[in-house]
Amino acid sequence: MVQASQRRGEGAFPPRYGKYTGTIKHSGTVLIAVLVAGCAAGAGRPGADSFRPEAFAAPSVEVKNRGWTEFTIYLAQGSSRFRVGTVSGVSEARVLLPRNLADGGATLVLLAAEPGGGSEVRSPPFEIMPDRQVVWVLEADPNRSHLSIR
Repeated sequence: MVQASQRRGEGAFPPRYGKYTGTIKHSGTVLIAVLVAGCAAGAGRPGADSFRPEAFAAPSVEVKNRGWTEFTIYLAQGSSRFRVGTVSGVSEARVLLPRNLADGGATLVLLAAEPGGGSEVRSPPFEIMPDRQVVWVLEADPNRSHLSIR
């Protein structure tokens, strides 16, 4: 038997329009107003003079190959090595270093290897420093190769 309250929509199912619909609409309006006010006030925005795009750039190394051999460039850390780029013979290339490996004052070593397992050239150990440029020059004679930090 159906009760009178269920026939009017007050029983098992909540009414389609009721006392809570106004509260939900009001809370949504308040939320939007708070977000707009926060954006308009510039909450948490650093000053224009403190923004430095280079602080967000990935660290890089400029590699100058003065020999005829093509090299694959690796970043060596402990017994692991990570491929970061290639440089053709008698050319220059900028290789980006992974931020998670280059940040934090870690001592890094670059490794240039010939494709196919030929000879390898290692850079001296170095650290990435802010506002400094690392240049690795690979000479035709591997013993004359050198790394400089400007």
